[in-house]
Amino acid sequence: MAEDNLFQNRLREPFTEVTRRTRRNFLAASVVGIVIVKVGLIPTKISAFGIDFTQSNQNALLNLITLVISYFGIAFFVYMLSELTAWQIAFRSQELKRIQDKEKLKIEHEDHDRMHWFMSRYRLTTNIANPMFILRILFEVGVPLTVGIYAVVAILSADASMLVEPNTTIQPTPKSGAADG
Repeated sequence: MAEDNLFQNRLREPFTEVTRRTRRNFLAASVVGIVIVKVGLIPTKISAFGIDFTQSNQNALLNLITLVISYFGIAFFVYMLSELTAWQIAFRSQELKRIQDKEKLKIEHEDHDRMHWFMSRYRLTTNIANPMFILRILFEVGVPLTVGIYAVVAILSADASMLVEPNTTIQPTPKSGAADG
């Protein structure tokens, strides 16, 4: 983190591309699970592969989706904790350096009015940056975790036999631009 941008850095993206991709996959798998349960879209047949799903296959599919959601949720949680911890260490060490520099300045100059003005500006900026940081973390972490937990609970509490419509089939779609005759 650049020293001059302490508060800008606090409000920037704390997650790496890997964690953001994992969060996206976690949300996508969760939405698929919720759609399957709430809309009742569990296939009885995938005609492209010639697969017919029995009741136990449909339950296994729901369990597989639950495992995928759980995997991405755990991976996101672990990556998120690791990166936020590293990010906080970097931020705190920069903050400690700033405090040490302030103490040196205070001893060297003994300019209490200037130091008081500087500290009041610093507190004001901190009071603005900290709530925004917390709001962002709540959104970027809380929303995906809430959606994922909801999806897992919805799938586990659903009965596959209630979700299945007798003629639900996944068929391949014709490619666009194919000859019509």
